[in-house]
Parts: sequence; C-alpha cells; structure tokens
Amino acid sequence: MNPTPLISLSDAETTLESILLIIDVFIVLSALKMLWHLSVNRSLANRARAFSIQHRYPLKKILILGDSTAVGTGADRPEDTLSGKLAHDIPQITIHNRASNGARVRDLLPTLQSIGSACYDLVIISIGGNDIWHLSSPTKLERQLSIILDWANRISTQHVILLGYSNIGSAPLFPRWLRRYLGRRALRQRDIFRQAAHAHHVKFIDLLTADSTDPFRQKPGVFFAKDGIHPSSAGYHLWYKMM
Repeated sequence: MNPTPLISLSDAETTLESILLIIDVFIVLSALKMLWHLSVNRSLANRARAFSIQHRYPLKKILILGDSTAVGTGADRPEDTLSGKLAHDIPQITIHNRASNGARVRDLLPTLQSIGSACYDLVIISIGGNDIWHLSSPTKLERQLSIILDWANRISTQHVILLGYSNIGSAPLFPRWLRRYLGRRALRQRDIFRQAAHAHHVKFIDLLTADSTDPFRQKPGVFFAKDGIHPSSAGYHLWYKMM
C-alpha cells in the first residue's frame, strides 16, 4: 500500500506559486522604491551648487575637488555643506569649489589640469561613492588616484586631505541585499585610498565606520537626505566634525 502523501502535488504547486508571487512583489516594490529615490536624487542634484567664496585679500586659499558630496548635494543650504562650514569657521578665506555631481576619481585629472599654475594652501578631495556604485576596477582606481594625488601635491603649498567615503552600504536607496555587496566594496576601496594617501604623504580622513556604530545606519532619517544616498545637513555636519 502506497503511503498517503503529506501534501498533494497541486498544493505544492500552489505554495510554490505563492512564494514566487511574494518574491516578484518584493522585487517590484524594491525597484519602485529605488526609482523614487533616484528621482529625488536628480532633483537634489539639479538644485545643488558648489559653494565658493572669493576674498580680496585671503589669508588662506582652499581648493575643493570631488563628487556630489564635495558639492554638498542633499544639504538644505549651501552654508551646511563642507565648503560652507569652512567659510564660516575660517575668516578671510578664498574657496574654489570645482566639484561636480556624478564625478569619479578618473574625472578629477582634467579639472586639476585646467587649474594650471594656481597654488592653494589646502586641497580637499571628497570622492569615491560613484566609483563604488559603478564598480570601478580596483587596479585602475589605484593608478588614477596616484596620479590625482601627485597633481594635488604640486598645487598645494601646505596640505592635501583625502576623504574616505562613508559606508554606502547603509544608504536606504539600495535594497538590503545590494547594500551588503556595496558595503564590502566600500571596505576594499578604503584600503586603496588609505594606501595611496600614505604613499603620497596625504592626510587620509576615514569617514567609514563599523555598522554597529554607524550613525547613518542607526538614524537614516536624520543623516541621509530625502534621496536616501546623500548626506543631509546633519550628515554633512557630522562629516565636518570628523574632519
């Protein structure tokens, strides 16, 4: 006598279909959420303007290079960005902000070459998030960064600061499974940045913190802008304090 199956074939098929439906719904909802965040991202990027200030008799001249984090995309006001805070805290200063939204490490060389023979007391570079997201080759990234830091040292009379991107894996923009992958890439990229900075005698400021102590992960609604990837005004303030 054949034993009675615990579940019929039709019931198993129904269960499988239900599971697949749930997975499909989850994927669609995740995609819609990401598309919404990206639309907000475009809106914020279109409104953002790199904050610069020109003093007639500056005591210090600062050059800022990088991506949207150097522009200050996501901040409520230009004064809340990294360059805005520097202008507030350092009197009689000139800041030339040549950052641009979407920039990757490879995009900085043409900007540096266009500066010519100008000299600055301080060069600040905030870059790397787009290289993580675009899966830039580590080998190419290392080579490009070496060239960039060499150029930055030539035009700086005192210091060059390289900011290490915070944990992109904590950004609400990305689905949870993708955050873990991007988080691992962020760790690998941090090592590349740290080693390049050391080789070129550049100050490296690591903005990446462990998941258990990451303020952006603990309070995403506070430290992330509405697009779920850029820092908010509070996020930039946190970065500035770490500098």
